[in-house]
Order: sequence, then structure tokens, then C-alpha cells
Amino acid sequence: MSRRSIAILIDLLVIFFIFQSGIILGLMYTDFYGRFFGIHMIGLPLAYYLLKDNIFGNKSLGKLIAGLAVVNEDGTKPHWKSLVRRNNPLFLFENTVELLNNKRTITEVQTNTKVVRCNRFNR
Repeated sequence: MSRRSIAILIDLLVIFFIFQSGIILGLMYTDFYGRFFGIHMIGLPLAYYLLKDNIFGNKSLGKLIAGLAVVNEDGTKPHWKSLVRRNNPLFLFENTVELLNNKRTITEVQTNTKVVRCNRFNR
């Protein structure tokens, strides 16, 4: 299993945990708070998915643990807008197919970014 696959699985586990916590808290409360946690169930996982590479510099939690980072093609740190664009959920299926073929994803090509190995805790 590649480092990138491990990073993706860790990020999916984080998203699943956030989603499940919204379900559990939503079931505990049936009033206004229940509706709030219902929004939490969809909004926070989506926000994490879009912003995941901005959390630890240019790394998601999965990339941090796997020792990976997102950089521009020239090796510099990408702008936060590029990181949000590269995590566009509309291209999730296409990106998965590209990763299975060990290629750069469509959104990486569009934003001129790539994933590289790095020191795990080096910003």
C-alpha cells in the first residue's frame, strides 16, 4: 500500500468520525440542537474535505502521518485557494481512477500541484 493510499484512508477515517459524531449528537437531541447537529453531519465533513490540505500547512492529517505534502510543480508552497480547488469533490471519482493508475489527478494538473515525500513534522 502506497503512502498516498494510507494518507487518503486516514483522511477518510477523519471524515467518517466527524460524520458519525454528527449522527450520534443529532439522535441525542430532538429539538433545535438536533437540527444543528444534522447540519454538522454534512457541513463539517465537507469543510474538512475541502480544507484538509490547509490544516497543517500544506498537509492534511493523513499526509502528515504518511510523510507527504502538497507543493507547486516548482516545489514552493501552494496558495490556500489552490489547495481548496484541488480537493474539489466534483472530481472525486476521476481523481480516484487517476490515483489507481499511479498518475497525477485531474485537479493536481489544473492547479499545478503535486504530492511529494517530506519530513513528517517539517512545515
